[in-house]
Amino acid sequence: MRCIRLIVTLLVINCAYADELILTDAYNFAALYKSQTPLTMQALKTQYLDKGSKGVSIFTPRRIINADNLLNAINSNRPTYARAVEQCLVNVESLKSEALSTLHKTQTILSQSKAAPVYVVFGANNSGGTASVDGLVLGLEVICSFAETQREFKDVLMNFIAHEITHVYQNRAYAAREQKPQSTLLFVALHEGIADFVAGLVLNTISQAEIQRHTYGLKHEKALWQRFKAQMNATQLSDWFYQLEPSKQPNDMGYWIGKRIAKAYYERANNKEKALNTLINLRDPNRIYSASKYNP
Repeated sequence: MRCIRLIVTLLVINCAYADELILTDAYNFAALYKSQTPLTMQALKTQYLDKGSKGVSIFTPRRIINADNLLNAINSNRPTYARAVEQCLVNVESLKSEALSTLHKTQTILSQSKAAPVYVVFGANNSGGTASVDGLVLGLEVICSFAETQREFKDVLMNFIAHEITHVYQNRAYAAREQKPQSTLLFVALHEGIADFVAGLVLNTISQAEIQRHTYGLKHEKALWQRFKAQMNATQLSDWFYQLEPSKQPNDMGYWIGKRIAKAYYERANNKEKALNTLINLRDPNRIYSASKYNP
């Protein structure tokens, strides 16, 4: 009887895990990409977007936009899409068990019981990932472009999963409130920095995307903090996030500052589980900052 119960339990767990990494959209795109030359807007619409999962619907409004925009992105970046179809989709399949392990380790660290599905899709070459209350979506052609080797691809993929699932749980916490959070610089920095911090806890490493920020940040931390602190309760983000023009510092240093505050808060806390819960809920960014005692 005990063996039967164990087998049933394992079957239930394996079925639940299998449903959490969804590659249907990526395979639909790959089949269309390989079979139709040249690709047409109509084919992308009917055979990819219209057939898409919840992941495609999450990724469409601000990333894919529509079939016309997607076709333009493909035609402008043929080698990028070809490599993602031929190499990286196979790599995702081979890394499935490790991806699910990362997903569930993050859920465990954050004391979350409700699953968050991972949808792997092809987008318009403008986003590696996003999250909503319904799950996280990864843009394979962008993730693939961040890695030259299979080992690098694995590191990038795992970091995206850990980072974006953290955003899923943050977004669920925000959605449960009557009042939406105000997007001050401090709030956005913590929103992104907490996700990077959690990914670091899960993977015990600094991601490839962070290395340049981290190196620069440690060297210039005091000056960065003085600038950030003077602006942190305003809503102007352009000096710290999503820069389009080259600047004297690496892009998105707001991620790094937010991560440093989150790390300081976590390390000072006696109850680590409660500290992570406070960080994920992010009800009062200024209180978190104050409690962190962060002041390089």
